[in-house]
Order: sequence, then structure tokens, then C-alpha cells
Amino acid sequence: KERQRKEGIVMAKLAKNIVDFCTAVEPYAYVMAVVGCLVLGFCFVIPSEKLHKFITTNIGTLPKGSKIFEFGSGDGKNAKYIEDLGYDITASDVAEDFINATKSTGVKTIKFNVLEDEFEEKYDGVFAWRVFVHFTKEDALKVLQKTYDSLEDNGLFVFNVMNREGKAVDEEWVDFPNEYHIGAERYYKYFREEDMNEIIAKTGFKVSGFHTEGGTNNNKWLVYVLKK
Repeated sequence: KERQRKEGIVMAKLAKNIVDFCTAVEPYAYVMAVVGCLVLGFCFVIPSEKLHKFITTNIGTLPKGSKIFEFGSGDGKNAKYIEDLGYDITASDVAEDFINATKSTGVKTIKFNVLEDEFEEKYDGVFAWRVFVHFTKEDALKVLQKTYDSLEDNGLFVFNVMNREGKAVDEEWVDFPNEYHIGAERYYKYFREEDMNEIIAKTGFKVSGFHTEGGTNNNKWLVYVLKK
């Protein structure tokens, strides 16, 4: 509970910093946004073509109009992209600033804590990008099982976790000096591929797709597409 409370406070601070920054540089929004991405290592303005292609290749295999749920939507850009592909998406987050940011894109958005709240209906697909990095091993299993139960038969769950390979510790409270720097420590959990596969095996999911990406060795993130 204490860790979740701290995470909520930190996420709210991050959202406020982003909003304040964008407001301050409005006259030169595009140029300053690019500079901000380079300096802060946090590309919150320029959409990721690579990620969009990945979403299209996987979520895009579901029939148009399918019901999709995203938890940890952040600024809502991924949810908006999924909606523009022709899907009935519900976005969610725990931080009010992020919820408001996503609502401003026109996407249906709710307040939802996947660790505490229950899915109220079944979905054809669930998407969670850079969310599991803040879950303990026990949290990860709990969320995977809840997500499995929330999906229709043959439903997809697309998510990623940060790779333990190359890290000195399994978990830590840290504020990275460049990437994700927000001026406050956050909880980070790193997973080995074999450990994540073991957790997945405890659920009813089958691994439909897997790859690594990011970082200097293209293995910073373990990316999964699971099928019910």
C-alpha cells in the first residue's frame, strides 16, 4: 500500500511537470518539445512510429470495433492511436492529471488501479506499455491473472517489462539522471526472460509473440504478446 501511495504521488508530479513544461513553451512548442525529448530522454510529444507499427501488427489483427482496454495510459497517445485504428478502447490511469490529459484527446477514460480494481466487463484485447516496470513479481502475477480473466476467448494482452540482464539489482527506488528523470525516486522492477516466462506459465496465457528492443544492445525491454 505504501509503495502504491508513493507511486501515485510520483506519477502526479510527473504529469504536472509535463503539463507545466508544455504550457511554458507554447509559443515554440514543437522546437522545444524536440529539445525536451533529447535533454530529458522522455519523448512525450513525438509519436513513436515503431511502437505504432507494433500496435498495428498485433492489436490490429483483431476485428475492427473490438473492445480494447489500456491500463497505465499516461498521456493517452497510445490509446488515441488504437482508437484511430477503429477500435472501441477504454483508457485508464490512477493519476488525475493523466486521466484529464487522455480525456482531452477524446478517448473514453476512467480512473482504474489494476492492482486494486476489478475489470467490469470482458475485452478482446488489453494493452499496457511500460507499466509492469513498477510492479513487484507478485504484482505481475496478480495482474496477469486478472487480465487473463478479463479477456474474451482468443483475446490478446500486449505488454512489456524491463530486462534484468545488465542490471546490478532486481529492483530499486531510483530517479534516473537522464531517462525518466522527474526529480523523485520511483520503484523499478527488472525481470529476467526466464522469470517472466515462469510467471506467465502460471496463468492460462500462451505466448503468441516475443521480442526484445531498446537500449544499446536492443534488449532493454522484453515485449510480449499473449493469447488467451
